[in-house]
Amino acid sequence: MKKALVAVAVVLLVLLVTAIIAPFVIDLNQYKGEILAKVRPAVNRDVDFDRIELTVLSGFGAELQGLKIPENPEFASDNFVTLDSLQVRLKLLPLLKGEVQVSKLILKSPVVHIRRNAQGVFNFQDMVRPSEAPAEAEKPREPAGEQPPSALAVFGVGELGIKDGTVVYEDEMISGREKEAQPGPKSVTVSRLDVSVEDMSLFEAVSFDAQGSLFDEPHRNFRVFGQAGPIGEAMDFTKMPLNVTIKADSLSLQKLTESLGLPVRALSGKMNAYISAAGALDQNLDASANIAADDLVLQTQGDGNTGPQKTGAISVKLDGKALYSAAGEKLDLQSTSLEINGSRLDVTGSAQNVLTKPVWKMAAKSDSLDLGALIRLFPMYAGKAPAELSFSGPAKLDIRSAGSLNDFSVEAGLDMNLMKIVYGEMFSKSEGVPFSLVSSIGMKEGIVGISTLELDLYNLALSGSGLVNLKQEVPVADIRIEAKPFSLQGWGAIVPMLAQYQPEGAIGAVTAGIAGPLNKAALSCSASAEHIALVLPPQETQGEAQKPKKAAIEGLSLNARGSTGPDGIGGTGTLNAGGGSFDNIALGRMAGDFRYAGSRLDVPQFSVAVFNGTISGSASYQTETKDWAFSPVFKAVDAGTAVDTLTSFKDVFQGTLSGDVRLRGNAAAEGLASLSAQGNVGIKNGKLNNVDLAQAIAEGFSALEGLSGALLTGQEEAVQRNRETAFDSLDARFEMARQTVHLTSFELANIRTGKSTDSLARLKGDVALETRVLDLTGDVILSERHSAELIKKTPALNALADNKQRVVIPITITGNMTRPKVLLKSGEISKAIADYYAKKGIEKGVEKLKERLGIPQSDKGSEKIIEDLFNTIIKK
Repeated sequence: MKKALVAVAVVLLVLLVTAIIAPFVIDLNQYKGEILAKVRPAVNRDVDFDRIELTVLSGFGAELQGLKIPENPEFASDNFVTLDSLQVRLKLLPLLKGEVQVSKLILKSPVVHIRRNAQGVFNFQDMVRPSEAPAEAEKPREPAGEQPPSALAVFGVGELGIKDGTVVYEDEMISGREKEAQPGPKSVTVSRLDVSVEDMSLFEAVSFDAQGSLFDEPHRNFRVFGQAGPIGEAMDFTKMPLNVTIKADSLSLQKLTESLGLPVRALSGKMNAYISAAGALDQNLDASANIAADDLVLQTQGDGNTGPQKTGAISVKLDGKALYSAAGEKLDLQSTSLEINGSRLDVTGSAQNVLTKPVWKMAAKSDSLDLGALIRLFPMYAGKAPAELSFSGPAKLDIRSAGSLNDFSVEAGLDMNLMKIVYGEMFSKSEGVPFSLVSSIGMKEGIVGISTLELDLYNLALSGSGLVNLKQEVPVADIRIEAKPFSLQGWGAIVPMLAQYQPEGAIGAVTAGIAGPLNKAALSCSASAEHIALVLPPQETQGEAQKPKKAAIEGLSLNARGSTGPDGIGGTGTLNAGGGSFDNIALGRMAGDFRYAGSRLDVPQFSVAVFNGTISGSASYQTETKDWAFSPVFKAVDAGTAVDTLTSFKDVFQGTLSGDVRLRGNAAAEGLASLSAQGNVGIKNGKLNNVDLAQAIAEGFSALEGLSGALLTGQEEAVQRNRETAFDSLDARFEMARQTVHLTSFELANIRTGKSTDSLARLKGDVALETRVLDLTGDVILSERHSAELIKKTPALNALADNKQRVVIPITITGNMTRPKVLLKSGEISKAIADYYAKKGIEKGVEKLKERLGIPQSDKGSEKIIEDLFNTIIKK
């Protein structure tokens, strides 16, 4: 026994000594040429290595040092693969039997460059040559219990190890395929890569563990580990069991987007992930994922107008479980949620035939959807919405869908009761005001059916239904929308621009529809209201605030029809009302037609019974340029009420007004800067307030020497004492531009200047709209009877008489509309009177001369000679 132990010890010692000295006495480099001669044709590359050594103590085998595989020169000039050393460890016992089996391969510091060019060709494709040998007849399949040599040749290695490896992937095809991608080749680098693969076999489970640094970070930021297999002789991956886990730790999303050349670039953000899957694709596969990204800021390339834009800081969490069953290709989602900055969406459901013809039944629900916060995160998209639109507060979302790609249904509900939504002065929904949207939509064979579409806002209830045929080249729609009657009470809070009008009353049933191809669809709309009341806010006139005015419309009806077309929406319609009121002014029947085409709204005709008469006419408005035109025609309306109501001139006229006016302007211009007008108006049996022409003229004459009291007839009532001028008719023609009304003619007929009533006044001049300053000039022509009485009393007034012996008094009117000043043109009057007296003096001198010379009174010739003589002397 003792001798046997000694013998064993001696053998072991000999083996140890042999293992130590073998690497020094056995030189494998003598086989380098033979090895390279077999390897180079196999890989189609000029493979080379520095040296090969025998290893014993670290594992019986060989170590190749400085291995290099050159790159395809069409891609680059460096190496495809380099590694410091490749250790091949052999199994000892099979080797003693004359069999070579590799127990482990160890690659130290390998560097691999994988490249793909713009044409989609990889740099290693030339290393795989098609076989030139004729195909051999298929050999009978060996018994399942035996391991065929071909399998051993492929998976004869028991273990594989990689230490401190580097893999560089460069792709030029990505940028060529994605038009919006960032320019230049895209690359991904995996460094500090350690890989361990154990029990490599077709018929046993293979364990693996790989970890490294993605994007060449200073620390290892990912790990993939687990088991896979057995894969079987047929190498059917769909039947391969697996149990794999993927972990990511502080993965840089900025480097990820830059490396992949995505059109959206991450400026910051780190991702942590834990993903696991277990099972087999041909049976059941159970997977779970927990992914979180923090401080993610994205940037888009933008366009020529806006340039790059970035989002706010985004926090994303995805947590879910899924079970895949090969039977029926069924996928079940269990407890899956997506959370973005606190807005959480939970998804559940299942799908069948996911790999062939998917059929699903899914649901998504959120009780904390902050639409405002989500929109603010993405300014590049929020910028497309109006700047005045804002959201705040949570919404509730519930979506359910079932069916297949060709036949499915979607039911959705959006509860925005707790949200605050503001859109400038157009819309303001406060928290707690009811606001919800519910829809039920289905699609079958290209036809979308809308069975339910309900919108509830405050007390408004809108509902719709219809079909949209998507099978046609241009979608064809047949949709109808209805609104139930609702009160206007409280809508001032929801539509702020209505608040100042304090709307009351109710809107009746509203219906609208669209039918036909969307590029030329027929549109319709009708609405009614029994009673609508508004309060018009006060306006300032001459610095004085006016009282608010109430307005009401009774029996309102609207009907419109139109169509879509290449120039947009166009149509026609009618608007009618049974009556109403405006600031205690009764309004009778109202009617109007309108049409809209392109960017122009026309009102060809309208009429309203008001001011004890009728106002009719036409109007137009250009939505693009904001130019407008308004052409009212007045027929027998109350002048005082109409002028007071429709203009800024108050308490100026009384009587019955008729005429036509044409106004133009631009809604974008401030004030009256763009307003222009022209027209003809007449007033019958009226009064001109704030001025008494007769009194003003009488007072003017009293200031002239020799004419004091000239216009007094001796009757107290001959001159009016009230500050008004009564007349039978007023006819005026005017133009307006640059905030000034130019009266081209202004004639008052049959002015009351005493018992005689057929006096006239003719004026022209300007009225400034803003200051209401007057600058008028003209004449007052007294009646023949009144003129005769005045001339009889004051013969000097003959100097102002026309060829009909009517006294013509030149005047000017200045001041303003509230306090006009009527002044006589005293210079003209004084000159006329002086000329009159001079002429009278000549006539008396002629009479005396004729008496002295004894010239008969009937001697016209001599009289003419004497008169010319006096005139010549006076001129000299």
